[in-house]
Amino acid sequence: MAKAKKAVFERLYDDLNRRKYVSPDPLQFLYDYEDSADREIVGLVASSLAYGRVAQILKSVDKVLSAMDGPKKFLESSSFREIKSC
Repeated sequence: MAKAKKAVFERLYDDLNRRKYVSPDPLQFLYDYEDSADREIVGLVASSLAYGRVAQILKSVDKVLSAMDGPKKFLESSSFREIKSC
């Protein structure tokens, strides 16, 4: 029985785990980055700002990520003071 349930969930995952189904979720920004470290940072930013109207959330996440010029690079090359002032 457990194997049958797992097979159903695996099939659903294979069928539905597509970029076209993500929008307008803030997690759509994850697809813009190849590096898993960048994706982790983007996920943290998106989840931190995910409150309120979707349109506003997307604008806020885009604004933060645009200022970073590469999330991992930004965090590695910035001091705490610089990050705090953003």
